[in-house]
Amino acid sequence: MGFTKEEIERSNKYIRVLYGRRCIRCGKPNSGIIHEITPRSVDPAGWIAISNRVLLCGGCHEFIHQRGAMNFVDELRECQARVLGLAS
Repeated sequence: MGFTKEEIERSNKYIRVLYGRRCIRCGKPNSGIIHEITPRSVDPAGWIAISNRVLLCGGCHEFIHQRGAMNFVDELRECQARVLGLAS
C-alpha cells in the first residue's frame, strides 16, 4: 500500500510531537529521525502505523542500524512504552 507524501509528512509531524522531539532511547532533545521498529520491507502495509514508528537521535539511529535494526525491536518497544507511560 502506498502513502502520499502529505500522509507521510503528517505522520512524521505527529510522531515528533508525540515524543516531544526527544529520542526515545537516550532522551536527547531536538531529535528528528523517525525509525520504523518493524521495517517497511517486512511490513509494507503497516510500517506507517503510529505504534510502529519512534523518534531517535542520529547517534542512536546509527548505532541501531550498525548492529542490525531487527536486534533492537524489543528494546525499542520497551522504550516506547516507557516514554508513552504504557510500561507496567
